[in-house]
Amino acid sequence: MPQPVNIPAESLRTALPFTTIASDALKLVTEAYTASRSGRSFAGLPTGLSSIDKALGGLQKGLHILAAEPGAGKTALALNIASNIARMGSPVIYASFDETADRLALKVLAARSGLCMSDMTAGKVPPRKVAEAFEQYSASLERLSFMPADSSITPTDLIDQLRDRLAYHEALSGLLVVDYLQPWAAVMAAGKHTEFRMAVGAVALELRRVASETNCPVLLISAQNRTGQGTAKMTSLRESSDLEYGADSIMLLTHDDTAMVGMDKKAITLTLAKNRFGQSGLQLPLVLDGRYHTVNDADGAESQAYRFRHLES
Repeated sequence: MPQPVNIPAESLRTALPFTTIASDALKLVTEAYTASRSGRSFAGLPTGLSSIDKALGGLQKGLHILAAEPGAGKTALALNIASNIARMGSPVIYASFDETADRLALKVLAARSGLCMSDMTAGKVPPRKVAEAFEQYSASLERLSFMPADSSITPTDLIDQLRDRLAYHEALSGLLVVDYLQPWAAVMAAGKHTEFRMAVGAVALELRRVASETNCPVLLISAQNRTGQGTAKMTSLRESSDLEYGADSIMLLTHDDTAMVGMDKKAITLTLAKNRFGQSGLQLPLVLDGRYHTVNDADGAESQAYRFRHLES
């Protein structure tokens, strides 16, 4: 008869028995059930876009990657999601390696107030009017914080910032947005004298750790490689192998040239190339308004007097 093997207790710490995991799994079901009973049909944080919330179950804990070519609307979409989650009561940290905090705040204000972003920055809007808009929307957006990112920032800094906001607002969950991946990875690669590909993998791994330790979703914006720009394929992600496996969802924004929208608006499609929370491969039609930095569901845009129709082939 085989003798039992004595396994050191410390070696059992990372291998979780089924009976231990059951309580965490039940918690996921309980959160979904509670959300459903309260009138919501999803367990994650509400993005404000019903098509995304239905497909992902809201932004749930994990690493979500949003990628597109320049000008496709990824920052506008991320800001719309961030401001909606903040308005619904959850703290949001928006760390940007791309734009200054003041410009990002103006884009959020444009989306909320209807003041044109380009008019504000071109000196066509009286400062008094902008100040009044800030005063009007400040209370609803007090949980949205911008973090200018530089070469000294670390994932631990982001964890600390998010935890501070969660404690201050007595919230159970919040959102971290990182805009965007490639500049941060380049800084890490230079600082550690390592390959860019390895730095990309390290960033993705560390942001998964942020999501796990804070019990919050992390939205990471990424560029696409030149050969894959404008496509809805995961291989368009720079250093894709490091990102494809680490992400819980991958959302790819592309222009939709088969649809027509009103002046200054663009039809875009959000493809869920990867979705651990539901069906992958879904294509969600959206409308980007560049003047006001808003992104809406195509149906929602129609209800706001936006005209959206697919051209006949």
